[in-house]
Amino acid sequence: VFFYTALGPAVLSHLSKFHSACDSSVSLESILNWYHMLGVIAFLWASWHQNKCHKILANLRKPNKDVHKIPYGDWFEYVSSPHLLAEVIIYFALFMVFGFSNYHFILVVVSTIVCLLLSARQTHEWYLKHFDNYPKRYVMFPWIY
Repeated sequence: VFFYTALGPAVLSHLSKFHSACDSSVSLESILNWYHMLGVIAFLWASWHQNKCHKILANLRKPNKDVHKIPYGDWFEYVSSPHLLAEVIIYFALFMVFGFSNYHFILVVVSTIVCLLLSARQTHEWYLKHFDNYPKRYVMFPWIY
């Protein structure tokens, strides 16, 4: 929780445009671009999908917590770890909101994607190992990987 709470202020502190927005003579509209709004929309869309995927996973364990099942629905039809794909989209959306210019945040995005790819690969391999009838799906990125 601390990571997510501290990430925003830490990254925003490096953005000169947001520092100038604190000056009362500069209007917020003059520093916002189309990609800021697109980033906000992508963030909300990916967050909604991530929540939906987490609900699908949580419902798999009901009523018998000892039985593993194959998840279906939403992005699970295409990839084994859609919740991780949504997380990548969330981070990229934040990068858009930051105007593609915060080089500190690039390191956060790249390191997060690497960790999520490793986790998605392990999840995909676990599904293949434990389910003979596991459907053909990509690991994390539809039609790519």
